[in-house]
Amino acid sequence: MSDERGGGVLCVLDATGRPAGPPEVVTDLVAAVAAREAAEHPRWVWSTATAVYPPLLRAGVRVDRCHDVELTEALLLGHAGRWGEPGREQRDDTCQREHDEAHHGERVA
Repeated sequence: MSDERGGGVLCVLDATGRPAGPPEVVTDLVAAVAAREAAEHPRWVWSTATAVYPPLLRAGVRVDRCHDVELTEALLLGHAGRWGEPGREQRDDTCQREHDEAHHGERVA
């Protein structure tokens, strides 16, 4: 997840898709993604690649593997005959809460 100042939150997931530890708040998301990609080549999961990937591309950062949750949901809705139906716009509550606390100093519901 990214913020308007170039920072963001990285949340490592386990094999079941649950957070494997506490979210990592970073002040430079592009640099953090570039470093993690170079060292580990993880499979990234983004709420929407249209928000996350353009800043990475502008900085010359490319990732080998990623999942776009918004796109995946749209494909599944289309397969179910519900093409164009609005999807849920939810982020992982744990990561969102950590981001809000780090940047706003308070818990946001």
